[in-house]
Amino acid sequence: MPTKIEDLVQAGIIDRVSEDPYGGSFFIMKNGKVYTTGNLLKKNRR
Repeated sequence: MPTKIEDLVQAGIIDRVSEDPYGGSFFIMKNGKVYTTGNLLKKNRR
């Protein structure tokens, strides 16, 4: 299982890492799901 988003690019699974529209960075948690450090929740609460 990949541990970094960049591993997906190196393995040819994705072409590139997309830019997070909320200004964060994507990362993979131990559960295998991808999350972001972006401010999605803060922006939606305004």
